[in-house]
Amino acid sequence: MLRNLRYLVTAGAVLGLLAVPAFSATVIATTTYNFDASDTGTTATFKNGGGGALTPVALVGTAASHLGAGGTDGILGPFGNTAVGLVQNNQVVQMTITSPGPAFNAITLNFDLWVFSSWDGNGWTYHPPTGPDQVYSADPFQVAVGGAMPTGTSCAGSALCTTFAQSYSPNGPTQDYGGANSPGMTGATVTRTTRGTSYFSNPGFTGSAPGGGLYTDAGYAIYNINLGTINLGSSVTSLTIYFRGLFSGNLQPGWDESWGLGRVQYSATGPDVGNGEIPEPSTIALGGLGLALLALARLRRKA
Repeated sequence: MLRNLRYLVTAGAVLGLLAVPAFSATVIATTTYNFDASDTGTTATFKNGGGGALTPVALVGTAASHLGAGGTDGILGPFGNTAVGLVQNNQVVQMTITSPGPAFNAITLNFDLWVFSSWDGNGWTYHPPTGPDQVYSADPFQVAVGGAMPTGTSCAGSALCTTFAQSYSPNGPTQDYGGANSPGMTGATVTRTTRGTSYFSNPGFTGSAPGGGLYTDAGYAIYNINLGTINLGSSVTSLTIYFRGLFSGNLQPGWDESWGLGRVQYSATGPDVGNGEIPEPSTIALGGLGLALLALARLRRKA
């Protein structure tokens, strides 16, 4: 019996160790960049596709009720295929998160995506009352985490790769965000579709544009995109996230299609190295002993 008890206690101790839960430690607490004077974060930098620093822009307007105090809202952008007015010729934003101390192996990420003007979702064909049909290619948006900067039209390994469309025609394009072939602007937290009204008064972002296009008076939408927890697979002290828009098909000029980032929020966690609430060795031993005694009592009942 004593031999059985010794074996059971040993087995119980092992089971007690196996029952210890895994803990993670906070490396970077939840941090928000609003791209305005309220920002105090120091663990992220934002650069364009060429590695140059990006300067936030304060959109100013009176017709957009979602804007903050003073009728302004800070964004990175707008970005498009050509530089015109306020729109910058850039398709990638590189966000690099750097730990102030230990390594991390998971992040959380959510952000606001501004979709300006005539995005064409999954692509579509416009049939005007007169003249030939007008064919528009798909307009995708991608978020890639780590590794090299994405190029070409591939979305392999992306944390997000989807399409967005404006709702500027009764029979306009569909988008994949919110579900395959959803109507334009599905899932947007803010939508502005009225033509003929300039929503923002920033110089170079109002009125008619070259070629007859209409900056933001052709509509815009804001999407709050939450990617949840992203496990990295290994521990790192620095990580680059790539936001990429309007990178495939027949790209339209910047005055006709553009995008921006607003209110980026993230955090980072790593393996617990002693700061978590890991049970004391005595607690583990007592748990194992309890398992062993329960097993012994069952054996005695059988005997």
